[in-house]
Amino acid sequence: MTLVQPATKMQHTNEPDDVRNEPEQFRASSVECVQSAARFAQLATPWQVLEADHAAAFTFFQTYDWCQHWWNTVGQQNEDAALKIMLLWHGDRLAAVWPLMTDILHLGTTTLLPLTSPHAEYSNLIFDPM
Repeated sequence: MTLVQPATKMQHTNEPDDVRNEPEQFRASSVECVQSAARFAQLATPWQVLEADHAAAFTFFQTYDWCQHWWNTVGQQNEDAALKIMLLWHGDRLAAVWPLMTDILHLGTTTLLPLTSPHAEYSNLIFDPM
């Protein structure tokens, strides 16, 4: 008599194998574009945590305090300027910030610029290299 082993049921998913095997922190990533002053104000704590964790990589012109103060005193005075702060979240942890804005230049061209432009010396992407 031959015994037949029951077939093993395989889980099927639409995700490719390389996505299923990634750590959860990467699968939970999301990108956000901040376009309102109210949402910008809510970023104080996560942005400052990112700053504190990677202080050596930051300049003053990349800090939340500088960007927020500049937007409140200079940026909002320009009716053509609009926030476009790009965020990368890993779960509920802020992993990257790219402070940007749009503005209309002299010939009527809408342009993506570093936030605080032209009053800042540095405008790099701010990120946690993990």
